[in-house]
Amino acid sequence: MDVRNLQISLFDAFGFIFPGAFILFVLTLLAENATVIHIKDSMGLLKEAETSMLVMGTLLSYIIGFLVNSFGYKLYKKVSGYLWEMPEDVKLGREQARYAVLVREFSPRNLAHLEKWNALKAMSHNFSISFLVLFAVSLAKVFLHWSVAGWEWAILAIVSVYCAYSLLHRAHFYQRYYYEDLRHTVVSLYLEQKAKFESEHRYAGREEQ
Repeated sequence: MDVRNLQISLFDAFGFIFPGAFILFVLTLLAENATVIHIKDSMGLLKEAETSMLVMGTLLSYIIGFLVNSFGYKLYKKVSGYLWEMPEDVKLGREQARYAVLVREFSPRNLAHLEKWNALKAMSHNFSISFLVLFAVSLAKVFLHWSVAGWEWAILAIVSVYCAYSLLHRAHFYQRYYYEDLRHTVVSLYLEQKAKFESEHRYAGREEQ
């Protein structure tokens, strides 16, 4: 099995499929409103799911997660820029693209490690969107079942907002880890010097020819 293909599948699972499946399940709670009155009733939906439905649900979850990814990233950028500004000594700015090229060319083993931070960041901000969807559905459930189980859904709505905030904060840290590891990889392994040395020798070899 190609390791690169395995990494892509893991990124898809954690970044797209799992958050998408969570959103799909939450929306089902609202669609099955008459059946799901108490929070514990939601477990019955999972037991009733058939294998064919799970296969189709996985595909639909991937599509939902893929579509949600852009909204999750925009939400992360908006909130992190307002609440958790990245320290100046950590920011890379225009250097980020150049550093990424150097790592891809001269340190592919470290590239896999760096991509892990990007995958975790995507999973975090996409799950943050998922919990915001749960918050909206929980609020709807509060009004729909106020006299029976309104307090349950109200508590779940509060927990959902906290989880969404915490996941965005976690995405901010994963982005910081990516910046720091990217810089340290380039500096510690002298990748800029290696690139300069290789380009000079290539140029010298062409002149000799």
